[in-house]
Amino acid sequence: MGETEGKWRSFHNFYVNGAPYGGLIGTPTAFVRYLQELLKTDSSLISDDYKQMLFRENKTTNEKHTGMCLSWFSGELDGNQYFSHPGGGGGYYCEIRIYPDLNKGSVIFFNRTGMSDERFLDKLDTYSMNK
Repeated sequence: MGETEGKWRSFHNFYVNGAPYGGLIGTPTAFVRYLQELLKTDSSLISDDYKQMLFRENKTTNEKHTGMCLSWFSGELDGNQYFSHPGGGGGYYCEIRIYPDLNKGSVIFFNRTGMSDERFLDKLDTYSMNK
């Protein structure tokens, strides 16, 4: 964070899509298409074999679950396993989530600053699954 000016907090300049941490930049519609492609069998984006690797939860050397996969976090909502990733920075925050067993995904974007996993999709997905 930069210096504070009144009620405003400034950010140091940074690049949101650097090589060490990847990063996806796009519209909500583009992220929906990305999730739709990940849900397809024999996707043109990624093979089923690589998808299994992408969504396999990492374990510690003691075989304990870490809650992390390759660039995704794993979790469960109402008994349904999901894989998610939050993202954000100065003036934006988003979450994407995929439920492979339900063949569903969800995306939410905000025009506000967010730097942590706030799990807004927990509420939205619970509502939509129970309809």
